[in-house]
Amino acid sequence: MTETRKHNLRRCIVNIPDEYYNALSCGFCVIEEMLSDISGAITRETQQADPATLEQLQQLEKEISNLRMQVQEVTTALDLDSASESLQGILMSRCAKIWQVLCELRTDRLHGYGETPKGLPQYLDPRIDSMIRCVDSILAVMKGQRHRGPLK
Repeated sequence: MTETRKHNLRRCIVNIPDEYYNALSCGFCVIEEMLSDISGAITRETQQADPATLEQLQQLEKEISNLRMQVQEVTTALDLDSASESLQGILMSRCAKIWQVLCELRTDRLHGYGETPKGLPQYLDPRIDSMIRCVDSILAVMKGQRHRGPLK
């Protein structure tokens, strides 16, 4: 635990172990990034929207703003770092999201979409596993560790 973090624990409403702290910081950073992306898309669309669509876009922006305020409230109350302030924070949060999405793309996780097409698991799963190993390697480099080897 860093000295700054120890100092800030006095302001935090809950004492959070480092593992949780890092996961929460990265997770909320990803949410903040996604909300910014959504707001940007809404802003671009607003420039060429008809009145009916414009009203809907304004309502969406209001809801995004509400969600953003709630996220800020939690990150402030828990004294979470804004991972977007550092390259490591940005990379960690983005890699964590990429890793999560890749895991969800494995064919054993796609059964909710119906029967798995023949041959898809044999083609896709090894490639997804390879991509997951790449993300693990990136995370290991960022943490100053050596790659842990193949997935089991």
